[in-house]
Amino acid sequence: SLAVIEDDSLKDTKKDAEEGGDFKIIEISSLPDVEVGAKVEVRGMVTVLPGVFGSQYFYIHDTSEDGVEVYLYSKKFPSLSVNDFVSVRGVVTESNKRKRIKVAGKEGVRVVEKKNAVAPAERGVGDIGEEQVGNLVQISGEIVDKKKSFFYVDDGSGEIMVSLKKGVVIKTDLLQKGDFIIVSGVVVPAKDGFSILPRSGGDILLAETSSSTVGVA
Repeated sequence: SLAVIEDDSLKDTKKDAEEGGDFKIIEISSLPDVEVGAKVEVRGMVTVLPGVFGSQYFYIHDTSEDGVEVYLYSKKFPSLSVNDFVSVRGVVTESNKRKRIKVAGKEGVRVVEKKNAVAPAERGVGDIGEEQVGNLVQISGEIVDKKKSFFYVDDGSGEIMVSLKKGVVIKTDLLQKGDFIIVSGVVVPAKDGFSILPRSGGDILLAETSSSTVGVA
């Protein structure tokens, strides 16, 4: 069942009517239960800006546990900042077996206010599965393998790939196999299970100091 938010302050605009129907206001956590093609409105804080993971989408979270990708084909997003609290109106679609929201244009994203940052949820690698896709998490462990655009972290409960997107500035030469690190990022599906996508160099800390960031925060 959908968790519907009652809010009389939000009224349908003329544009909404022209697009043919109301947008049901729901919690992000309800998206897995929503049918593809449904028109919905969700709210949350911007945690990943357009251009970081890809030019056509960004992420919002209402808590670290509940996040969603917001997709716009034209790439013409409104001006956004991390921690902007936004209202998103669009159609539920599916990509890589996960629900996302597709907006027709920048009018589908409205900045409401600025809020405090969403803190990532601490997780063991072995606890990360399908239910965590889209979540903002934090893991800690040892780098057991390292390539140019990704590396693997093992915390004793399991091993997971940390993928480095082109839009993320991270000085990978500061990372070495055997380093113990703390990684925050968004969980996404991967070929061999799941992967974590850091948002910036500030999402990777050397565990020995817990303060030395890798790259540009």
